[in-house]
Amino acid sequence: MLDVERKAAAIMAAAVETANDAIAVHGFNSDGRERVRYLRIKSFDEPMDAVVRARFAGIGSSHSTRLGTALRHAGSYLAERRAFRKVLVVLTDGEPSDIDAPDPQYLTEDARRAVQQLRRRGIDIFAFGIGGGRFAQLDRIFGERRAFRVPRIEVLPQRVMQLYTELKK
Repeated sequence: MLDVERKAAAIMAAAVETANDAIAVHGFNSDGRERVRYLRIKSFDEPMDAVVRARFAGIGSSHSTRLGTALRHAGSYLAERRAFRKVLVVLTDGEPSDIDAPDPQYLTEDARRAVQQLRRRGIDIFAFGIGGGRFAQLDRIFGERRAFRVPRIEVLPQRVMQLYTELKK
C-alpha cells in the first residue's frame, strides 16, 4: 500500500511541476502526543530531482496516525505561502489512532476541528481513503464531497490526477 501511495505522490508532484504549479509533499507518523514525526519530502521550491526521488524511495511506514496534528503542521506550512489557491491532499490507509488515545472519537474530532480551522484560513482539503475499508470517519473529518474512497490501490494515481484536473478548472 505504501509503495502505491508513494508512487501516486511522486506522479502528482511531477505532473504539478510540469504544469508550472507549486507542490510540496509531506508525510507523518506518531507515537503518542509528544512524538509526532513530520517529514518534508519535497518542498515547494525544490525540483523533482534525484535527491527528492531518493526521499520518496526512503519513506517507510511505522507507528500511528495522529492526523489532526499533522494537518495543523501542513496548514502552518501552507499559510506561509503566497498563492491564489492552497490545497491540501491527504492520502490515508486508515483512521486516526495513537497509543495514548484509547477513544478513537477523540482523534477523529481533533482531526475534524483541524480541517475546519484550516478551511476558515482559506485552505481546501481533500482526502483519499485507500483500501477496502469502510473509512467510517473519513466523511466525518473531511466532509462527504471532499472524501474519496479508492478501494483498489492501483487506481490511486489516476484518481489523484482527476482531482488535480478538476481543481485546475
